Amino acid sequence: NNYNSLQVNLTKRMASGLAFAGSYTWSRAMDTGSDLVNPFDRNANYARSDYDRRHILAVSHVWNLPFGAGSPYANTGAAAQILGNWELNGLLRWATGTPYYVTADPLFCNCPGIAGIPANFTGTGSLNGASSFDPSNFSPAAAGQFGSLGRNSFSGPDMFTYNLSLFRNFAIRDNVKLEFRGEAYNLTNSTNLVNPVSNLFSPGFGQSFRTFNGMGGRTFQVAGRLLF
Repeated sequence: NNYNSLQVNLTKRMASGLAFAGSYTWSRAMDTGSDLVNPFDRNANYARSDYDRRHILAVSHVWNLPFGAGSPYANTGAAAQILGNWELNGLLRWATGTPYYVTADPLFCNCPGIAGIPANFTGTGSLNGASSFDPSNFSPAAAGQFGSLGRNSFSGPDMFTYNLSLFRNFAIRDNVKLEFRGEAYNLTNSTNLVNPVSNLFSPGFGQSFRTFNGMGGRTFQVAGRLLF
């Protein structure tokens, strides 16, 4: 296998108490896979790794909100006591989908130990980034042959999530603090689906029924933590 990438990192701190950090990776991971798609030609299995994501972007931010003593706004009285010393943090993650290919049962292929062989792609256009596709675009390979598709020919749906947290520390003693925080996971309520069912003869072929890594919808959480 091999891996090549371009990696870019950027950090920006502003005088207003706002800081950003971003990283972007453009990469390609290639290998022959753990299971040989074509046991008669090792080179025919060389393709994108199952875990490959061509583009990955992560952006985080930390903002000390401009309220409270010494800040531009609400810096005196009760407002300063209530609104001061809050921090707003966020993390955005986006990545293109992992690769997959469509397989058919090896009914007429003399291929011991092979669970599926590449199918034929009879459609047009690209399926990249789609969480479902038209099953009629594919057909089984002819008897004794492999289909026209190569290993990991398509990319599944992209992944996107944005998490946000708001917190503040309250001093109780010199070495004791109470942290109050509110958190929002998947604030944009994005649906992150796994790759579609890709075996020609499996139920639900061409559809995706699960979310990636158990990612659900928007979730809010409020918590308190004692630090000592």
